[in-house]
Amino acid sequence: MAAGLVVQAIALAAIASPGRPAGAALVGGAVLAGLLARAAWTGLGARGRAALAMLAWGGLGMTVGWWADLGFASAAARFAAAAPPAGAFCGFAPEAGAGVGHPQVVSWMNAGMLALGIAGLRVVHAPRARRGAAAACAAECAAMLLGMHAAAWLAGHVAAALAPPAAVVTTHALMNAGMLAGMVVAAPWRHARAMPLRLAPLFR
Repeated sequence: MAAGLVVQAIALAAIASPGRPAGAALVGGAVLAGLLARAAWTGLGARGRAALAMLAWGGLGMTVGWWADLGFASAAARFAAAAPPAGAFCGFAPEAGAGVGHPQVVSWMNAGMLALGIAGLRVVHAPRARRGAAAACAAECAAMLLGMHAAAWLAGHVAAALAPPAAVVTTHALMNAGMLAGMVVAAPWRHARAMPLRLAPLFR
């Protein structure tokens, strides 16, 4: 988990292009977060560990996927050049007016978040064959994607007031928050669907 947080910060620094001091601060903050996560791990419950796994590995997949969708270029440069700013939001197709348009289902950002996020969850929780597990996983993935894209859409409408590096970091933070929010919203349904089937006979 700590490694996922640190590598994610390195990729974010490449996307945000904040300069060496701020980039070092991003990575240093991730190292501190990783140390805190390691210290807190034994005291976390199942849901806390799942959220941390999703933030570390789902966030890493999202960030590297975002970078890949940008052609491994700087999102901050696109914000600064306004060519168009929506091009910095890899999960969205630009509108005709250079705004953030509709979300694109097929993107490296989506694929990376789901692939690494699910892998991280399977490491934290040993896979168990339960009734409705596949449907529950699909619903949770959909909820996380919706949360992530809703946050990106919101960021696309507030980032214009920020300097390009700050706009990228804010967008990244909001997308991670939206991803976790979707996970939290879907969790009760997932746990209900994943319960073992126990039907007591009505008549004995």
